Amino acid sequence: MADFCDFARLQMRWRPNRYLMLPPGFDAPANAHETSPVLAGPPNALFHRLKAIVDEEPRIQRLAEDRAGCRLELIQRSRILRFPDRISVAVMPGARSNGSAPALYSRARFGIWDFGVNRARIRRWVRALRAR
Repeated sequence: MADFCDFARLQMRWRPNRYLMLPPGFDAPANAHETSPVLAGPPNALFHRLKAIVDEEPRIQRLAEDRAGCRLELIQRSRILRFPDRISVAVMPGARSNGSAPALYSRARFGIWDFGVNRARIRRWVRALRAR
């Protein structure tokens, strides 16, 4: 079973092949590339919506799932060369009442360049969350 990403202790080396989105005000040693939105509903509801989005993605594999903690660890492979990207997901209570926000960390397992794939993936998932 895969280990879950500990967003509260996450430290990142500089590499252009990764993208991190954290909830507003989340205290972590890693600097997020972007702040995630706080969306209506409790964490478990947002987690189920996010899992539905993940299930629609091609070439994705769940490494681990913690329903109680609203966390996922995933691998998604590129279409042509099948390179693996690791994606960590956690849904946390938001700053406002009855809201929640995702923490998303997507990174290439090999190489330095990802041509913006990890950033595009996270932003696509967040757009889909907002639309549901």
